[in-house]
Amino acid sequence: MSDLQIRRYLVGTACLIVLVLVYLFQREWFYSGFYDTGASSDKVPDFDPLKFFISKYARFLINDTMALGILWSLFYEKKYMNFAFAVFLVEAIVLMPFYITGVIWFWDSLRWFLSHLHRLVVNPFFMMLLIPAFYYQKNSSAR
Repeated sequence: MSDLQIRRYLVGTACLIVLVLVYLFQREWFYSGFYDTGASSDKVPDFDPLKFFISKYARFLINDTMALGILWSLFYEKKYMNFAFAVFLVEAIVLMPFYITGVIWFWDSLRWFLSHLHRLVVNPFFMMLLIPAFYYQKNSSAR
């Protein structure tokens, strides 16, 4: 096994471990303001919007950076990493501000939509969807 293969294996494993830790300790490490009331609450709880913003972006950055590391360890091709990074930027620049604005100002009317959007944006869902897509593309282009 080459040094690059070992490095890719170690990076992928470390990123997966960090993702699991972030999931397991999300209530202790990240501020939400919703943990006590739940997503089914009719009213936005009293919470600090700046703290909420910083916490959500921090979790997003950690999750998607780890997902990028996993994608790099699995595929290690510039075209795949460029596409994954473009998805990351769309999430960071378009979806996250939409989600955070919705939670802070429109929770009462959009709470069910925002609850599902949270799962797509804050969790590394889009990045993990790229694994089977890249695998399929890599195998279909090899034929």
